[in-house]
Amino acid sequence: YNPQEMASIMWAFAKSKRGDHALFDTAARELMRATQQELRSSGGGQGTKPQELSNTIWAFATAGIRGNTQVEMVKFIADTLDEGEGQFFGLQFKPQELSNTAWALATLHSKREPGSATEAIEDDGIVRVLRWVARDIARRVDSFKPQELSNSVWAFSTVGFGYDEACGTNSHNDYVHAATDDPAGDKELVYETLEVIAENALSRMDKFKGQELNNMAWGFARLGHRTERAGE
Repeated sequence: YNPQEMASIMWAFAKSKRGDHALFDTAARELMRATQQELRSSGGGQGTKPQELSNTIWAFATAGIRGNTQVEMVKFIADTLDEGEGQFFGLQFKPQELSNTAWALATLHSKREPGSATEAIEDDGIVRVLRWVARDIARRVDSFKPQELSNSVWAFSTVGFGYDEACGTNSHNDYVHAATDDPAGDKELVYETLEVIAENALSRMDKFKGQELNNMAWGFARLGHRTERAGE
């Protein structure tokens, strides 16, 4: 099986609500092996596309499957995004693939039991991926559909990425944050990204569904960011 076929199998099983731990572990490990081999041999992973990585972690989240392989997959996606400062995979991800990946990481994080031995590894991977998502939104926000922006803001807020600690803890943000090694930098990055999103949303408000606007407003509030345009 090639990477596309393995990712498609996992997607189909998750979509039909028939997630299988053994199948997902085997397929994900083979996908990571094949992708890593291509990166080493060709310096670009020409046979593996970002969609396969996105679909795979989406399948784990949709099926509700957590475990060591899932955590390895989170780290692997972060590593491949960072590879060559994004020249191999980072700049190839489409908005839908980034937003789906963000949604999947946040969904999986929300289902994690406290005290996991792999918390630090998973949190590091999540934060590195979400930094890519935030930077990409700021760079080409017009390329993101309303649902993709909504899902991304939801993901940021669900794991507390870029949370403004100055707003304190309240009923909307009393949750476990994904640990970061640069809270100040992430806060600044997310603030700038939310400003871009708010400005863009105002310019095409008629394109957003009510639920998408609601999710974004909830996300802004939960992160504690009061942007100049979010309240308009």
